[in-house]
Amino acid sequence: MHIDFEKEHEVLFSGASLLLGKSFWYILRADSIARAAQVSQFSTSLGELVSLSKVLTQSVDEIPLDEINWWVYQQEKDHDILQEKTMEVLQHLQKLKDDAEKLDPRAPKDYSEIITELKKFTESHSDEINAFYDYVEWLVHIDPVAPIVLFSNQRWGSTRRNDRTLFVSEQPIDNDKERVQLCTEIALGIRDKLGVKVVYVFRELDYENHERDPEIYEPGKINKKDLIFRTSHQVFKELIIFLELIRDSLRDILKEIDGFNSHTLPVIRKLKLGIRTKPDIRVCLVQLAFSLIHSTDNFGFVPENENLLKEKIFSALRIAQENQVDLICFPELSFKKEWVEELRPLSSNMVIVCGSYYEDSYNVCPVIIRGQIVEPPYKKHTPSPSERGVVLGEGMKSGKIIYIYNTDIGTFSTLTCIDYTQLSHPIISQAKGELDFIVNPCYDDNIARFQAQCNSDCENHNLTIIQVNRADSPDGKYGKSCIISKEHKTIIDSFTSGHFRDSDDEKYLLIKLRNEEVIVADVNLAERAPPVDLPVSYLGRLKIVRHYEYTNSNWVAKTKS
Repeated sequence: MHIDFEKEHEVLFSGASLLLGKSFWYILRADSIARAAQVSQFSTSLGELVSLSKVLTQSVDEIPLDEINWWVYQQEKDHDILQEKTMEVLQHLQKLKDDAEKLDPRAPKDYSEIITELKKFTESHSDEINAFYDYVEWLVHIDPVAPIVLFSNQRWGSTRRNDRTLFVSEQPIDNDKERVQLCTEIALGIRDKLGVKVVYVFRELDYENHERDPEIYEPGKINKKDLIFRTSHQVFKELIIFLELIRDSLRDILKEIDGFNSHTLPVIRKLKLGIRTKPDIRVCLVQLAFSLIHSTDNFGFVPENENLLKEKIFSALRIAQENQVDLICFPELSFKKEWVEELRPLSSNMVIVCGSYYEDSYNVCPVIIRGQIVEPPYKKHTPSPSERGVVLGEGMKSGKIIYIYNTDIGTFSTLTCIDYTQLSHPIISQAKGELDFIVNPCYDDNIARFQAQCNSDCENHNLTIIQVNRADSPDGKYGKSCIISKEHKTIIDSFTSGHFRDSDDEKYLLIKLRNEEVIVADVNLAERAPPVDLPVSYLGRLKIVRHYEYTNSNWVAKTKS
């Protein structure tokens, strides 16, 4: 058998057939990245190819065998758009697969005609292949690892994956002509990772001739008609299998999205940004006086007198900068969406738990970590009575994702208002003892009703809870922003005598705000609880650094420790 494969296959390395190969190249690159190393290792080598979302999520060595489930539940930012685009491309893959089954293995009379049939098939289906390529490129734009959903262990199985797996480096596709061509040949079924199909068939026929009659066997004497028929049959079959597996992967994505959307409780995602680098963190609680009015655009509420509120927020941020704060927290519904991007330049050295705002009927609470906005943002899951709406379907939409943030200031979560009562225990359970604190932004006229559960979680799990509410109203409602943290009775008594708490407050509620105030405090997270045998030198786990009240249109310092 003498075939110049380079010459015969050249026609496939252009047009729609090449686009199919490029699509598979991106899929194999996603698989290669995912299997190569942890995010911390390949994020440097990939440079701009690795998106922020990837840096903020699980390390790739934690991808389970079911990559589709992993992507949908732990990585995907916009499930609606993924569902929409997947449904669109699924129709194209179905047509490709159905029409590939009509290829006749009896038609080719020599090897070149097999290649011609493949070329005719791809060119006549250029619309479908272009749609598939656009879909894969869209996934790549989201994250270079995203196309792995089209090559999952769960769907392909180990044998089929191994037969088609090549290592693809992170270099741009235009610089990897050789592997793009190999990927084209694999996708079209004319080779696997070990070699060209016709060579396998030749060897099979040769072996069969020997087994049939060893005495008259002549090495390499093969019936050409048998060789071409069996080769075309295997090639067309492999193409059909490739298209069928891609189609079924798309179906699996849609099934996982349906499962995600039907979850009663939100999905918990862990964002791995680092580990705590120091024993204590400096936190800033901002209790603001503001009121809400009904939104005229969509469901929900917006701040009244938003210009004044914005000035208070940005001046509080400047206070946080001056005091080298690690974490600053604002009340629920104290923000506008457009402010979030504006304050990013002020957040390069801190974590900001923004006050939430309504968008598309979601109560959205952005978290900014060292200047990077976590996407998708956490959205409140449990509506308050005012958010339920009078007519079914007109109230607040429930968010589907909550986070555990592993950062250099500690491991924490954010739960808006009543979400704390519903979701603190799932978060604590998922964190498996690693959780340092929970931030609870509120707009509630009686947050004391949450504080019993906060105190219980503090006592049972050595957690610190940072609760931030709007300031007191004239009727005595709202207010009571606080830090709840496990502490020795003698230290708690000192906060009581200093009028930072009341004697009937929950046991571990250490400091409580009453008016429009900003308080800066250091919290020791390393110790988690006071020593049983209290040493003489023990000064407590929480230290007040600065205390401000809003007076005459300014934040005025009251206390300096």
